[in-house]
Amino acid sequence: MNDTNTATVRTTVNGTILTAVIIGAAALFGWTIDVADLAPWLPVLAGAIAIFYRASLYVSERWPKLGFVLFGKTEAPVYSPLPPPPAPDANA
Repeated sequence: MNDTNTATVRTTVNGTILTAVIIGAAALFGWTIDVADLAPWLPVLAGAIAIFYRASLYVSERWPKLGFVLFGKTEAPVYSPLPPPPAPDANA
């Protein structure tokens, strides 16, 4: 699997876990989640996603076996450096 696919799998599994946590919390506390009600909370939700993802990265580095649970893969993607931009054409 190439690194783009690895990154996609890791992000999808992590997002699925966070979604399950939100749905579980809603069921536990008797909340009803309506799409129209979420609009004012989107910045908070985005922050929660970022914090959860960063915490998942920390946990997976500290305990590699949990990396598989949190991301679906234990290895982190490695990207090759971008090639330099083409040199400007002197005749242009």
